[in-house]
Amino acid sequence: MARISYVEEKDHPELAADIAKIKGARGGLINIYKLLLHSPTVTMTWFEHIGAIRWKTKLTPRLREIAIVRVAQAAKYAYALNQHVPHIAVPDGVSVEECEALKDWRASKFFREPERAALAYVDAMIAGPEVPDDVFNAMRKHYNEREVVELTVLVGTYLMHNRVFTALRVDVEPKKIEGCRVPSLPVIVVEDDPFTRLIPLVLDPKASEERRAAFADFMSTDESDFAGWCERVRQGSAGLYPAEVRMVTSEAEMRANLKDCVALVVESFRVGRDDLAAASRLKVVQKFGTSLVNVDVAACCERGVAVRTLRRIQNIAVAEHAFALMLASMKRRSGWAARPSDLTAIVVGSLARAPGICLTLGRRGGRLRRLRPRRGPAEPAGVDHRGRVRR
Repeated sequence: MARISYVEEKDHPELAADIAKIKGARGGLINIYKLLLHSPTVTMTWFEHIGAIRWKTKLTPRLREIAIVRVAQAAKYAYALNQHVPHIAVPDGVSVEECEALKDWRASKFFREPERAALAYVDAMIAGPEVPDDVFNAMRKHYNEREVVELTVLVGTYLMHNRVFTALRVDVEPKKIEGCRVPSLPVIVVEDDPFTRLIPLVLDPKASEERRAAFADFMSTDESDFAGWCERVRQGSAGLYPAEVRMVTSEAEMRANLKDCVALVVESFRVGRDDLAAASRLKVVQKFGTSLVNVDVAACCERGVAVRTLRRIQNIAVAEHAFALMLASMKRRSGWAARPSDLTAIVVGSLARAPGICLTLGRRGGRLRRLRPRRGPAEPAGVDHRGRVRR
């Protein structure tokens, strides 16, 4: 039982403006604010600070919740655990199982290297006040200076949160609905393809670490900070992160997963009226390509399901590499151990010294063809997959 009285809205009309602001952001007047409202100025300062450290930082929602739940567990702070697990942590990408695993995160199968470095830092701050240099330096490798400051203040804030409300013996909030379900993540069903496998790496917190490392290596010539790129995409994902991404390899498997699906990504799989009828939550069909012959667009329109296309232009390093090897063969070069970006320079340099016409193959070759400086009256020409010459 709390050591001081709770401020009730009906008894304090003079606090109506402050209470309305709190309820607008929190969905209700929770017990911590009922205690703090004995000092309105302190209350609103607290409210603004908590809002900033939770919603206005560059920390990912998942990392934020990992840190908060870890602090609450270590401090045995029942109020924060009750508030965050599962109702906040799960929608922000930390499963109930992962929340439980945070109790002994070093021995768990969860958490990526950057998260483990952050957790070691959180634990050091809890044990504090000093944080060893090796712990700080290991964490610093993964986060920029702004993120370091925000993570540090977040941890300090929830340590303060624990101290203040444990001293006041705040009562744990009652469950809004007894036996309520854990909030579910949006389900995205994706036709499996070497390039669509990138989607879960961006949107699904449980994506394979092995695949994440493979894509980071594959994209390294174009994007050195793969993790940063993923985070930038997430920030523009219109609330799709975190999501449960289900990769499917057949139309039958796709149809078996349509019930919970809110977004569907297909390349060749057919999407017809029966599929749409089974997908009552579906909001959008994304075609990996530009031809919609396999999607019933009219049926989608009738059901209010948006249809989007994406022109397929894969990593041009494949074409660059192929042409570089062809040129190397013609010029009898050998012993190359270059990166695709180096090969680009060799290809363009070779084409710049070539005669006025250059033959390339297909769409990817067309991209390469446009890299060649024009010389004389002749323009570079290409040959498509049907043998037609294109300029």
